[in-house]
Amino acid sequence: MKRYLFVAALMIAALASAQTEVVFPDDFRFGEQCDKKVKIINEMYVVATMHSAYEYAYMADFFPRMPGELYSDPYSAEYQEMADMNQDTDFQLYYFNYPSDMNICIGMSFKDLVGTGASGYENWVGYDQSYYAALGHGPEGTDPRIKPTFPDATLTICSANLKWYMTNFGCSKDAASDSEEFERQTTKIINGLSEVQADIYAFIEVEQNASILTVLANRLNTKLSTDKWVAVDRGITDETSGYQSCGFVYNKETVQPVGKYDCTISGGFQHRSPLMLFEEISTGERFYLNCIHMKAKDGTYADPNEATRMEQVEKIANKLKLKSVTSKDPDVLIVGDYNSYSAENPITYLKEQGYTEELVKYDPEGYSYRWDHNNRAPAFGYLDHVMANASMSKQVVGAKAWHINTTYKDADYSFKKSTNTEMYRYSDHDPVIVGLKLYTVPSSVFSIETPHTVVRVEGGTVRVEGANDEISIWTLTGTLVGTVDATDQFPLPQGFYIIKADNDIHKVIIQ
Repeated sequence: MKRYLFVAALMIAALASAQTEVVFPDDFRFGEQCDKKVKIINEMYVVATMHSAYEYAYMADFFPRMPGELYSDPYSAEYQEMADMNQDTDFQLYYFNYPSDMNICIGMSFKDLVGTGASGYENWVGYDQSYYAALGHGPEGTDPRIKPTFPDATLTICSANLKWYMTNFGCSKDAASDSEEFERQTTKIINGLSEVQADIYAFIEVEQNASILTVLANRLNTKLSTDKWVAVDRGITDETSGYQSCGFVYNKETVQPVGKYDCTISGGFQHRSPLMLFEEISTGERFYLNCIHMKAKDGTYADPNEATRMEQVEKIANKLKLKSVTSKDPDVLIVGDYNSYSAENPITYLKEQGYTEELVKYDPEGYSYRWDHNNRAPAFGYLDHVMANASMSKQVVGAKAWHINTTYKDADYSFKKSTNTEMYRYSDHDPVIVGLKLYTVPSSVFSIETPHTVVRVEGGTVRVEGANDEISIWTLTGTLVGTVDATDQFPLPQGFYIIKADNDIHKVIIQ
């Protein structure tokens, strides 16, 4: 391959002090920087690393990413265009006797890279040893593996895709083949997620069986010398299935589940979108937590599973809307693996329904997934998301992916390809950490008109007496918010509503 023909050419003497400030890739067209001394002033991201056959050489691929830039569907024409540009315009830095503190890893960002354009290859730049030696350190960068923390949070949620965590050995090429591999997989997972010590873990791609979540809870307890993590009972009795599912493990000292675990809100996709109402013990505040695992992409250009994902997310959104308007606390948080990038329809749909994409809000240049394809520079983006409805979003104080998986390749750390038991690369998705600080969103009734059915308001809760039929709740523009059975009371968040009961219409303004 042409990129490796001129390695020797890069081993030139240290560059002189003068450099031209340039922007990559705009100033690197048509060989304009060949043999020139340059300083690349725009921020660059490491997208691949590789040791050469020589101990003293190190290669890093870089590519610029604009603030907030996110990849869309990797099978779309837009993505292919981006991938082609990646291949044509990324460049390598070769480091010779680089400073020991220059620990390069994927995702790390750099500014003011200094070097020389290699002869004949405008997308190569030689590392300037003398420049950084004079500074006493390598290019400045932030290690992406640093665990996110949110000092203002009173609760921490960790959403983690465990990549076919199954006791049904060999049920998938990605699942453990035997007990030895399963133990190595478990050790890697616990070594990583025990560092978070989340109040609630929302696990994705765990087996749909009776005990798999208890295994994880017990291993967390053993690792941290405690007994406080408990698995939410999913009502499953089978001990083996080979089916993927989601589920919750929680800290019984800080939160408690309220009511019934619901695995039916996404219709036929049972246990791939479980819903649980949790209560913070110290405050009594409650919120609905939905852990979602949408249908994966099928690997073709025209992905038919997009329609399935839309069907799934629409069912979930409609059920959660009803839960929100009929609950004491209307707060809803949806975490998990959506198998959709931020620009795709399922995420767009949820945003249209009033949800905020918290990961993009708090880390617009971030990513949770790395896609390697046909030896191209990897693509990074969010396949995992944290979506909060309006009242919940006010109580989210931080959200970020922890890059302990995307930084590494399978060959080096995967439990199936290596005996390494470090926490790195236990999955192909990064875990996502969310910080919450719960409080009561004020709600009170300003006015109400009651023609016949008796409607009263007590502490922000609407009480309907004498209703025999189903009660429906509408916005002033005629959009159905939800329906409830003919019960005696239900809460509503802030807004303007029309309540229909026994063919009577009631106008309610809540502020």
